Amino acid sequence: MYLSPLDHFVKERLRVGPYVRYMDDFVVFSDRREELARWRAAIDSMLDGSLHLRLKPDGVWINRRGHGLSFLGVRVFQNLLRVRGENRRRSLRRLRARIGEWERGEIGEEALSRSIASLVGHLRFFDQRAVTV
Repeated sequence: MYLSPLDHFVKERLRVGPYVRYMDDFVVFSDRREELARWRAAIDSMLDGSLHLRLKPDGVWINRRGHGLSFLGVRVFQNLLRVRGENRRRSLRRLRARIGEWERGEIGEEALSRSIASLVGHLRFFDQRAVTV
């Protein structure tokens, strides 16, 4: 709710086309580096003046489309989503821990099955061609 004015500023005043925000992370897209730099300055000024916030100096990147973008634990490319390596490793560690709990009799087969289904359900969206990104 607190960042709602940022959403309106970006979409209505700056007229940014593709814009995504989740909590305090956001992404704007453009093919022109100068436009991105101009938007960054305007967003920084708006946040400082209206909401008394600042962009993290090391938290802002201007990147080429082909390099992809790490956002919310996912590596986003133009037509592809990939789970980040560290997130994949963490998921597999958790799964191995659940299997160990099952082998020791600490959880039942149904709980293990739910854990496996959850992991598969989450990972099935990655390493696939996306319809639109």
